[in-house]
Amino acid sequence: MDVKAILVIGSSEAPSGAKDLGSETFAELPLVLSDVLGKSVLARVVQRLRHYGISEFVSVCDQKAFSSLDSKAVADCNVVVEERGLWRCAEAIFNDYVHKGAELVLVIRLGGYAEIDYEEFIQFHLEQHGRATVVVDSRGYRTGTVALCPSRRNDASYLFRHNMEEFRVPCEQYVFRGYLNRLLNPGDLRQLSIDALLQRNQLQPVGKQVRPGIWAGPSARIHPRARLVAPAYIGERAKIRASAVITRFTSVEHHAIIDCGAVIENSSIAPYTYVGAGLDVNYSIVGHNRIANLRRNVEVGIKDPKLLSTISTSAPFRALKEMTALTTYLPHQIIRGLLNRSERKVPTEIPDAVNTPPPALQEQALPNPKGSMSSSEFSSEFVVARRYGNE
Repeated sequence: MDVKAILVIGSSEAPSGAKDLGSETFAELPLVLSDVLGKSVLARVVQRLRHYGISEFVSVCDQKAFSSLDSKAVADCNVVVEERGLWRCAEAIFNDYVHKGAELVLVIRLGGYAEIDYEEFIQFHLEQHGRATVVVDSRGYRTGTVALCPSRRNDASYLFRHNMEEFRVPCEQYVFRGYLNRLLNPGDLRQLSIDALLQRNQLQPVGKQVRPGIWAGPSARIHPRARLVAPAYIGERAKIRASAVITRFTSVEHHAIIDCGAVIENSSIAPYTYVGAGLDVNYSIVGHNRIANLRRNVEVGIKDPKLLSTISTSAPFRALKEMTALTTYLPHQIIRGLLNRSERKVPTEIPDAVNTPPPALQEQALPNPKGSMSSSEFSSEFVVARRYGNE
């Protein structure tokens, strides 16, 4: 069966039945574009579609979200930029699929993460012989996934023009009882990482398990004096420097740097993020020069690059920057040593306190107790040693 899919990213509308619960963004970018244990939520959904044989799909997003993606993510997820609005672009893609002879089109509003069995869902839709079938959770709330018959173009057009919130005619409902995270706020993104580390969902860390409960991506660098407490994840080419502490469900995504002495507890560090030396991060999401503290429910920007900064995504630029830093560091230390070299001064006058013995030595020594040996009985070359413990 020829099944195609349309993934819509960055809609401002919340799922039905869950209004005013969050903005679905962090640093003004959709949460579905954030990495979770090595891959973005978008890449996870695309991987799941391919697992069920749905290989032809298009991901639609706005210009700002598109600019935050790298070329590899754009190619793997087949991302296109909307020009006339998200839903108008989705409608145009739907019509194009109809002309190509698609037998079924799945429309997925990517506001959250749901582990749907698409094979079972498609079979349910075909058995009901309906125009459209929507996926709902056990409480009846829509998860953002709809199966549309290509022959019902008017129904599809009505659905797109109402942002998948209203249907032209009543549709069938497929009750989904698997894992679901709506990703309404950064706290939900943090919970998705925790659930993955606890294996409550099917998300697998990208990398291998180097110790029980600790995963590391390819070429991850962990200093021998860094401390990692399971469960934790260190992404590809991430750097954990000396005396840093990574603990309690923390995920450090690819190319991130945790500097010396920093403590990261129960937090998510976005890709290409530098966390400064000695910084203490607890129950937060960090990235894009911002920190979202989940306990206080506040998001703040950090302007000091010594505390928090964004690393360049260009590998040649990063290599050139490190080489420049090394070539300037050594001459600076040599010049600093020459200019700050101090000569030792021999004191011309000895203070009286040095020449005067302490009061304890001025007192008359106690007589030797009876039976003890005087010092005259021992040779001047004799050495007396006392043993302490197991020495």
